[in-house]
Amino acid sequence: MKKAMGHALEHSHADAALVLAGGVALFLVGEAGFRRVLRIGVIRWRTLGAIAALATVPVGVHINP
Repeated sequence: MKKAMGHALEHSHADAALVLAGGVALFLVGEAGFRRVLRIGVIRWRTLGAIAALATVPVGVHINP
């Protein structure tokens, strides 16, 4: 976030887009695993959300943060 906000008018680099999307995806996968272990709730939406977050990496490279 620090690098994205510091250069808000420039295009993102692939590594920054991957880190931002990967962090969201990692959080959602971790929460899905936590819920699976405790057997609470449906994990399908969190898993799909993680996949969707990773799918935003190409978009994040071409737009401003």
